[in-house]
Amino acid sequence: MFVYIICAFKVILYLNQHHSPVRVANGTPDKQKKACSLSFRFPFQQQHHSAMCGICCVCSNAQDSVDWKDFIEKSSRVGRRGPDCNSCSHIDVGCRGTQLFLQGHVLHLRGQLTPQPLQDHNGNTLLWNGEIFGGLEIGDGENDTQVLLRELSGSVNPSHILSTLAKVQGPWAFIYWEEKTKCLWFGRDMFGRRSLLWHLPQNRKEPFILSSTQVGDQEFQEIPSVGIYCLRFNEVPTEGCDLQIHLYQREDSVWPGTLERVDNGQIFQDRLWSGQSEMSPVKFSLETDLKFPSQMPKLNKALPSMDSDLEKCSDGLKTKLSGSESAGDHLKTKQSGSESAGDHLKTKQSGSESAGGHLKTKLSGSELVGDHQKYVEKLIQSDEEINTLADQLIDVLQQAVKKRIYNQPYLTLNSGRSADCTSGVKRSPCSQCKPHPPRKSDDLGTGKLPVTDEESRRENISFGGEDNHAAETHTDSTREQDHAKVAILFSGGIDSAVITALADRCLPDSEPIDLINVAFEQQIKPSGKKGGVSVAIDDQERWNVPDRLTGYSALSELNPNRKWNFIQVNVSLPELQQVRSNHVRHLVYPLDTVLDDSIGCAVWFAARGQGVIGNGARQGEPYTSTARVILCGMGADEQLAGYSRHRGRFSEQGWRGLLDEVELEITRISARNLGRDDRIITDHGKESRFPFLDEDVVKFLCSVPMYYKANLDLPRGLGEKLLLRICATKLGLPSTALLPKRAIQFGSRIAKMENSKEKASDKCKRLGE
Repeated sequence: MFVYIICAFKVILYLNQHHSPVRVANGTPDKQKKACSLSFRFPFQQQHHSAMCGICCVCSNAQDSVDWKDFIEKSSRVGRRGPDCNSCSHIDVGCRGTQLFLQGHVLHLRGQLTPQPLQDHNGNTLLWNGEIFGGLEIGDGENDTQVLLRELSGSVNPSHILSTLAKVQGPWAFIYWEEKTKCLWFGRDMFGRRSLLWHLPQNRKEPFILSSTQVGDQEFQEIPSVGIYCLRFNEVPTEGCDLQIHLYQREDSVWPGTLERVDNGQIFQDRLWSGQSEMSPVKFSLETDLKFPSQMPKLNKALPSMDSDLEKCSDGLKTKLSGSESAGDHLKTKQSGSESAGDHLKTKQSGSESAGGHLKTKLSGSELVGDHQKYVEKLIQSDEEINTLADQLIDVLQQAVKKRIYNQPYLTLNSGRSADCTSGVKRSPCSQCKPHPPRKSDDLGTGKLPVTDEESRRENISFGGEDNHAAETHTDSTREQDHAKVAILFSGGIDSAVITALADRCLPDSEPIDLINVAFEQQIKPSGKKGGVSVAIDDQERWNVPDRLTGYSALSELNPNRKWNFIQVNVSLPELQQVRSNHVRHLVYPLDTVLDDSIGCAVWFAARGQGVIGNGARQGEPYTSTARVILCGMGADEQLAGYSRHRGRFSEQGWRGLLDEVELEITRISARNLGRDDRIITDHGKESRFPFLDEDVVKFLCSVPMYYKANLDLPRGLGEKLLLRICATKLGLPSTALLPKRAIQFGSRIAKMENSKEKASDKCKRLGE
């Protein structure tokens, strides 16, 4: 509670002073200003071209009369993922009377726009939904997709395919047709950061489909991120099996959400075959002689020494906190009525309006918070090793953030669909444009597929928007001043705040950054007495959810020289219900729990970025973020023991139990539903990027002993993610550094909006409505 009171105090200071000096440990505001102006403010020397994509591949009978291009555009949301360009190819497999239809919708982020699917002169074809941040050499002016296709086409040896993909650093999902061997390769990165679903046919009449999102009303499942899959059309079919999918498992891989190793027993078949009909022509086999090299590092399982400085500091703080409160309980709050662990800030309306929405709060009991700050500052001053590790984490995380925000054009999102340029030849974008026809409802288009000669396999290349070169070189001063290249999902918690502080160090002060903060409307306020009458909440207070308050608190600690667009995204119940029915339920699928619904809805509204400016000269004005890249803080809790279950395991089994739990968390990150978040965010024609899941960041954190990353003998809001809290303090975020974990569904109050008695794991009936 005291931590949140201090946060409220920081809000008041910000509201009264507007440009409060940024506090940094052992420093002055002038020093902080100097640091901001000197750190990492330069572009990358090399500029390579990149795009994200909605991808789809349909494997069907050559006699099939379905017009798959029309069907996909009308009955799926694949096209919304790539509003700038769409293209398709037809491939005659040449055996078994089978054909492939591949379609790509490109979200152009930088450089020359490259349509997908991309095909080389040998007929090899690639659909690539990913970013290459490292691992493969990308020359100045080169395109990620072109380089990867060239690399994959270098050899038909399966080991070459696997080793090439293993080098790629960054999020990806891909579909690759290898013409010479008649093989279809596909898969996702080890963290599952990009969505790829499959529909396994229930009989020989149904198609086999790979897609970023659901197509039609077919049943789909998320493809497990346990390796690379290969469908070989040159194999002689066996009885009852037309399609044999081979899995090249990732080294030391386990099934998502479990510690069950991938093997060739009953578990293997059950995991991949779940829910499928016995009549299905698809069968799976595990390649045992060749594996997909893993980038997943081994977790450092060193145990702490009892005479370490860290342990001594911990014991000293626990002794001071003992008495009326135990070390782990001093942040607990009273819970009554509709209050929960997230209700730490009770606010009162004041007469003065401000950037934060008239927040006032009583301050008391800051002594314990001060003890936490002193503890962190003592570690920074006296423990050379953990201080060095914090600096190293800042450096590697800084590089991860920098790679994810550099060299982006100012591109304003189109309110409608992309423009349509239809031609049978390849050409540069885009000299002849006309609006897309409006999309119809989910009706099934039919018609004969076009012939599959060299030209027709590249037909219907459609480019969207203005001329891309003009978009990149556009220097309109108003746009440059008002609209941001990058947005951040900003709750004011430590994860998003650290990412924000590091993004600030990457960009010149003249470039704005959008901070997107979501609040769901609080409908009623209990009177506090049993049987009392509930009263309506006033217009402003109904949006003062915990994430809104901590968001403004964290904003007050950021660089005052930056133009921050604090976007208040306020969601009413009717709007929530409408968006869930029209959008979210289709994107969350095939997931269906209450937790998926809550997070999916919150992230969808955040990614849309439509709200009201809450700070600065434009306070109160409607605003929609045009940033195409959204930075997200997911991945920190799994690696730094940030969840309550980590505390439970530690209290029961000590350090060894905690190490086992964190190891489990890291191995099942791909099951943490990042594919769901990708489907949600990219539905707006935007891209999610996760700095905490950068390969170099993960490798670094896995190499650090756990007792430096977390010390769960310490209180909540301090012991979990301890190393990151030290980083936050060094970055000038002393109050934010001490905030305990609060999930988005509780901080935004969506969990309280409809049925607060549901369990997160319950099947959400609202998603089926």
